[in-house]
Amino acid sequence: MNELVVKAAGDLISRLVKRFVKDTPAEEEHFSPKIDTHLRWAANWSNRTQFMGMSKAEETEKATVALRLTPEPRRFRGRLATIDKSETDLLADSRNYILLGDPGAGKTTTLKRVIQRLLLEDAATEEDIYQFPIVIRLRLLDTDETIYQAIATTIGLPYHRRQKSEKEWYPGFWIGKTQLESAIVEFLNVSRVILLLDGLDEVHAVSNDRIRRELSSLALNGDNCKIVVSCRTGDYVSMIEGFDLMEICPLDKGEIAAIATAWLDDPQPFLTELQAVPYSDIADRPLLLTQLLYLYQRYEYLPDQPSQVYRPGRRRF
Repeated sequence: MNELVVKAAGDLISRLVKRFVKDTPAEEEHFSPKIDTHLRWAANWSNRTQFMGMSKAEETEKATVALRLTPEPRRFRGRLATIDKSETDLLADSRNYILLGDPGAGKTTTLKRVIQRLLLEDAATEEDIYQFPIVIRLRLLDTDETIYQAIATTIGLPYHRRQKSEKEWYPGFWIGKTQLESAIVEFLNVSRVILLLDGLDEVHAVSNDRIRRELSSLALNGDNCKIVVSCRTGDYVSMIEGFDLMEICPLDKGEIAAIATAWLDDPQPFLTELQAVPYSDIADRPLLLTQLLYLYQRYEYLPDQPSQVYRPGRRRF
């Protein structure tokens, strides 16, 4: 892990705390371990690709490919053709994005590839100014937990309830006399963080509207940070202000062949057999395709029916 990045982030949080909470010691050494722990977790999580049934994880970079993205989701697409984008474009400008895709389309995998690119590769364009990722898995939030609280906990930023009188409290959470929301926005802007939130469709139903409002507020108040949120296409039912849309395209033949090549020394027998099964038309989703490749690698055959994909070990009949 880049120790300079970790130290700089810890020092920044320390300075913010000192500014928000007067006369309170806040040493960089207290915050660096939290940043370091999170970045190490993000690096390890993003480097692993695994689904139920796999005995061990594969390296993300070796087992996946960059997927095509379209800035015009099919629900809103006009007749004119659009130019496909790639995961690199998610970092190449100052816009915030909702990354849409069907189940198994590769939303989480794309976020993992973005993390790997951010941590391990040099910036591809001058617009790519982002220093390090903060990753929040939205399905893990408690029903009453805000995104601001989740970020603060991740980076070790202390917050508290603020008492107004003996029997009354100010609403929300605070750092000294600064509202937590303002402190988080300042941290994101100054440190040029890319905030990656996985699984908007997986938040608790009672929290859904509030989380969407928080996302919009973060997007509209952020100047030098970037936010990318993944969501199932079918669950994006209302606009979130401050975000543009990107949707993952179905795999084309070239991408299917590229993924097969990443998994198999000789992909041609697999590709030939794939064309012969009755469910070949739904193998345009990375998750199903990798499951098929895993089964073929292990058993040297493809199931006759798609239902058998989820029951490995069943022989043909």
